[in-house]
Amino acid sequence: MNQKHNDIIKRPLRITGLNHIILRQFLKPGYSAIDATAGNGLDTLFLLRSINPGGYLTAFDIQVCALKNTENRIKTFFGNAQPNFQLIHDTHGNIAQYIKEPVHVAVFNLGYLPGENHQITTSWNELKKALDMLTGGLIVSGGIVSITVYSGHESGKHEQSNIFRYIKALSPQKFNIHVTRKWNTVKPSPVLILIECL
Repeated sequence: MNQKHNDIIKRPLRITGLNHIILRQFLKPGYSAIDATAGNGLDTLFLLRSINPGGYLTAFDIQVCALKNTENRIKTFFGNAQPNFQLIHDTHGNIAQYIKEPVHVAVFNLGYLPGENHQITTSWNELKKALDMLTGGLIVSGGIVSITVYSGHESGKHEQSNIFRYIKALSPQKFNIHVTRKWNTVKPSPVLILIECL
């Protein structure tokens, strides 16, 4: 295991940790990545650590507080050696306005921002616009789109059912689709969806 990432993988293993383990296989220094839901910056920092030096990351969020949290996390970790990144106060549904060149990895961690207004959530309409762009050529061959969806709230249930319909329609000649979750739990558990571009 890559020593510099040991602090990210917590025990017991959670879906976010499993996601990072898998994504490492698709990330190298110099690569480009998207964090479509910056949130508190955990995925953003993971991606930046994985693609530096020389990589470039673009992170989106519709909440200013999320972008501030993310920026503070990056500055705290990197100090004066700031990596190449851009934080965008906009929905990931508008990625085509900002990103013109294909990227290697795109990460979505759906739902609401922990500790903030739970009524402000991601939406299927915006997600679909982003997925259409990514699966339409914005992810390089050999790249991957990662989506973590939480069905424990109404918006999440709606997103999950629509995502499942969406990925079933993707061509198996162009994409590998993997879906995983924790099974031995009473409460709805997060679902990790991976779309690998062939």
